[in-house]
Amino acid sequence: MKAARRLMARLNRNLIRPQDAARLPPSARRQPQAWWRAAAANEPRHIHKSHPQAACFDVYSDATPDGWGAVCIERESKATVILGARWPRRADNINAAETRAITMALSELRPRFPPGCNIHLHVDNTSALASVERRRARSYAVNEELHRLLPYLDEYQVTASYIASAANPADAPSRANQRHRHSTLRHGSGGAPGQELLKERGWEPSTLVETNNETQNLLPRPSTRNSGNVATVGRC
Repeated sequence: MKAARRLMARLNRNLIRPQDAARLPPSARRQPQAWWRAAAANEPRHIHKSHPQAACFDVYSDATPDGWGAVCIERESKATVILGARWPRRADNINAAETRAITMALSELRPRFPPGCNIHLHVDNTSALASVERRRARSYAVNEELHRLLPYLDEYQVTASYIASAANPADAPSRANQRHRHSTLRHGSGGAPGQELLKERGWEPSTLVETNNETQNLLPRPSTRNSGNVATVGRC
């Protein structure tokens, strides 16, 4: 929309003619091309009916310019998975990074999700939350991340709601292994808000879970004999 408004503004100022070819930037072309490919494929949408006995998971996600973190809690067993990693390069759009953090969390947790399960996302970024609820965004960068997230939203029964940053337990793993700890230190001696919340819930690590090698560990090691992993499982 921004690219279209700029073109119309140039047309109104007689800088271009109506018959001139519209030269859109690559970021503006990707969105219509993706819509066209989806419409041309005309694939049927699979509606997954929610079963009353389906497993329910609460997934908290958070992102910083340097990394992302997530906490997944199964409601019935209270089994908890905590994971996070650094971005390959520093993110310059925090809204896109927050949306990407949701995708990374669901991607890493996918082996643990049974088919048709209910997943409730807790997000502390209103732009990322709105894009998940509407399945579209005004920002090209957020839309690009949202396209990677949509398959997961279609595969499971996903709902989302806002959570304040101070109450988000994913805040701690998203900051745990950053080179610059200024943001964490500003929260006081107790660390980031999520660290205090995990302490209040009585979380204790028990097992480490192997994940792919594309991410690095952001969590403090529960013991020296465990290494090379990014996700920790415990119980609330």
